[in-house]
Formats: sequence, C-alpha cells, structure tokens
Amino acid sequence: MPNTIVLLQIALQGLMIGSVYALIALGMTLVFSTSRLMNFAHGHFMAIAMYLSLSVYTLLKLDPYISILVTVPVLLALGVIFFRFIVIRVAHLHTLIAAQVTLAAIWIIEGTLSMVYGPDVHTVPSFVGASRVHFGPLTVMTPHLVAFLAAVAMGIALFWLLQRTGFGRSVRAVVQNRDAAELMGIRVERIQILVFGIGIGLLGLIGPLVTPIMPATPYIGLKTTLFAFMIMVFGGIGNLLGTVLSGLILGLIEALALFFFSGSIAAVVPFVAFIVLLVLRPRGILGEP
Repeated sequence: MPNTIVLLQIALQGLMIGSVYALIALGMTLVFSTSRLMNFAHGHFMAIAMYLSLSVYTLLKLDPYISILVTVPVLLALGVIFFRFIVIRVAHLHTLIAAQVTLAAIWIIEGTLSMVYGPDVHTVPSFVGASRVHFGPLTVMTPHLVAFLAAVAMGIALFWLLQRTGFGRSVRAVVQNRDAAELMGIRVERIQILVFGIGIGLLGLIGPLVTPIMPATPYIGLKTTLFAFMIMVFGGIGNLLGTVLSGLILGLIEALALFFFSGSIAAVVPFVAFIVLLVLRPRGILGEP
C-alpha cells in the first residue's frame, strides 16, 4: 500500500498533466460552443505545433520554449485560414459535413507529418529537461511545472478575456443565442473565425510546452483529441469551468492508473472511468439537465 507522500506525489503529477489537458479541451469547448463544430483534428494541430518546435530546434538550435514565439502565431493563422476558407464554406450545409472536413484533415496532417519527418518518435531536448524542483518531500520535474504554470496563466487570461472584454461579451452572446446576437449587430461569423483561431493558437502554446514531456509522433493527435472530447463532455458541454475541473480529474485518474496498473491496462482506465462517470452523471459535472 503506497504511503501518503507517494499518493501526494502522484496527485501532484496528475494535477499538472490535467491542467494541460484542460487547456487543450478549453479550445475545443470554445469552438463547439460558438459554431457547434466538433473539430476531430483538434489534437493533430497540437502535433503540428510539436513538429514546428522540433524544426526550430533542428534548424536554429533554439529551446522548445523559445519556439513558442513561432508556433503560436503560425497555429493562430492556420486556425483562422482553415476555418475561414474551408470549414465555414460547408458549415451551413450540415454540422456533420463540417465535421467530416475535420476528419479529412486528420489524414492530411498525419500523412504530411509522416512524409516530412518520418513515422519515428522524435524528442526535443530542453535546457530544463532533466532538472527537478523540490517542494518539501515532493519532487516535480521542471518541464511539468513549467507546463502547469503556463496552463494556469493561459486559463486565467482566457477567462479574463471572456468575462472582462467586449470581445468576450460578444463570444458569450453567440454562445447563448446566435440568432439574437446577430440581431444585436454582432458579426457572428467573425466571432466564430476568431474563436477557432484562438482555440488552435492555444495548441501552438501547448505543443512546445509538452515536447520536453512527451515524444512527438504523427499520430499523437488522436489520443489528444479523444482526451479533449472526454473532458468537454464530462465537464458539461459548453461549460468552461466544468471543462477545467474534468481536465484535472482526468489527469488524476491517468496518474493513478499508471501507478497501480501495467501500461496496457493503465491506458484503458481513463476511458472506463469516463463511461462510468457519464452513466452516473450524463449531463457532466456542471452541465445543465
């Protein structure tokens, strides 16, 4: 039976990873809330950011954290272009058609990354890669701490943007009632484009943050999208606070599973927990009945 210190260590690790999961899912939740689009390629855009970070390191020998200066604007622009010139042209036909466009983007992104970088696993070293930070008896890998602090800071900034700015009020109006927002003079299509760009731009931040923690593969996007989808649903679809809470819960579940079970079983535990929790509370943690 593990002692208290070990359990606290596991919980701390899980909360840090969970905060990153929550930030990834926040982007997906925002996009779905404003445009009713399920972006199945969400995690694959994070893969693009990870490989951009790898390219910056390979070509310029710059730390992945510095590559954020490149990945964020590139992913933001990529998100705006993808939504403005591709998704929005078919979104008015049927929600499923737009979703199928994002499904097609999965194979395009995976195939392109495999062709350019190869199917092998790639790691991006960082100057803090092997360092640790001690909090009394607890020890945290510095890359995990950096990712956690950045996720918390971006989460706070995102909530401030939505609650305290005119743009945020417009986003909330579109979320509550798109037709009414349009009648009030809000340019709904513009809001949707910008929100999609912000959601993808967040992945441009997260990609370099996680490269010192997890290796980059062309297929890492699938797990990322699945986790983001589970977090969004269990938190209560469209509820940002619920998304954050469920992201932390999923991080804790994953950390405990990795400690108590073997690798193959541990990988299944978060999905089993998702099914159980959804059966017990179908509307999610903070979702409306």
